[in-house]
Amino acid sequence: MVRYPLKFESWKNYKVVTADLKRVYRSATEDEALLELERFAET
Repeated sequence: MVRYPLKFESWKNYKVVTADLKRVYRSATEDEALLELERFAET
């Protein structure tokens, strides 16, 4: 699931995007994950 969005990113942005995605996947609750996903979508 994480690999697919990374196919569309350049190597220069790889670390930034993976750091943002880690916040989504490491969230403790579903509400927190949805909030992080919204933040990810804004960037």
